[in-house]
Amino acid sequence: KQKIEKYLDGISPSDIIKRNSYEAFMWLVRGCFDNLSLSIKLLKRRSVLLVKKLERGRKKMKMEWLKNNGKYLLVELPFYNQILELDDIIHEIKIAGYIPIIAHPERYSYFQDNYKLVDEIKNNGVLFQSNYASILGYYGKSAEKLVKYLFKNGYVDYLGTDIHHSNKDYTLVHMDKIIKKIKKITGEEYFMEICNNCSSLVEE
Repeated sequence: KQKIEKYLDGISPSDIIKRNSYEAFMWLVRGCFDNLSLSIKLLKRRSVLLVKKLERGRKKMKMEWLKNNGKYLLVELPFYNQILELDDIIHEIKIAGYIPIIAHPERYSYFQDNYKLVDEIKNNGVLFQSNYASILGYYGKSAEKLVKYLFKNGYVDYLGTDIHHSNKDYTLVHMDKIIKKIKKITGEEYFMEICNNCSSLVEE
């Protein structure tokens, strides 16, 4: 409990939660938090997984689903198959009134192979949320190398644990080591800026 409250301001459910069970899930988690006396906010925000042949109607439905749940849209991309129309999709997300946040960009193989593509996406007004554990090579050496590049260039706007299961506690267990390694690259000021970004996202 102490470790959870020390490092987490808030959590949001994964997109694996079906629409008709979403409210029930939120009610259940809130009950667990209350029973454990955890002072962590549960956010009604979702992530949207963009697949290569995303149908326009389905995309509209997903965006409608996210209305009134904040202005940020956390976007997951395919890990191995690059979406060639990504610029157009990002533009449509902005037109719809959302600020796109790309989830764990360091883990996508086409970003790992082409850092210029990362630069282009970032310069298109997209925010990046990296995973804490990437800095320790948890997702492989290529992800570790890229996340270091992101930190060095000031590209990381948010950090997340990406914990989807109760047995996925690697990040929390190694958090002290993770933060120390990140600060070696970012320095104290930039790291605190990222932390403040995360806190403000929770408070909105």
